[in-house]
Amino acid sequence: MRHAVAVACLVAALLRLGAATAQEPDGLSGNYRPVGEEAVSGDGAGGVGLRVVREGNGWRAWFAGQPKRLEVASPDQMAGLFPGVGESRGLRCGWSEEFVLCRVTPGTFFPRQGFRIDSGYFSVIAGAGLYELERVEATPDVRGR
Repeated sequence: MRHAVAVACLVAALLRLGAATAQEPDGLSGNYRPVGEEAVSGDGAGGVGLRVVREGNGWRAWFAGQPKRLEVASPDQMAGLFPGVGESRGLRCGWSEEFVLCRVTPGTFFPRQGFRIDSGYFSVIAGAGLYELERVEATPDVRGR
């Protein structure tokens, strides 16, 4: 329950903070799945739960086969959501109304939220919670996605 409230607050705060800055997006393109899961079924990406590619000044993410635009989150937005964990820890995030995807220096501890990210990647999904992610090599499906 605590995580659900925290997730709702994170997503609401991002939406209130407005449009992302024009900083150069990088480091989020890739294929991800929750840490510890061998494969995610029904995603249409060869066992990968989330596929992210750079698109303009942000990213396009495919989750469960549905494309979502991710905007670049500014350092000010991230400082408000994750106090004490900023650019010095490599925090870089993309966000949409449904979820936030971030990278950070592996082993970073988030004091306010009380969690540690060992892999260097995590996602906060509205209504579902926080998931530590790992980057994986995708096996392209027969349609060439």
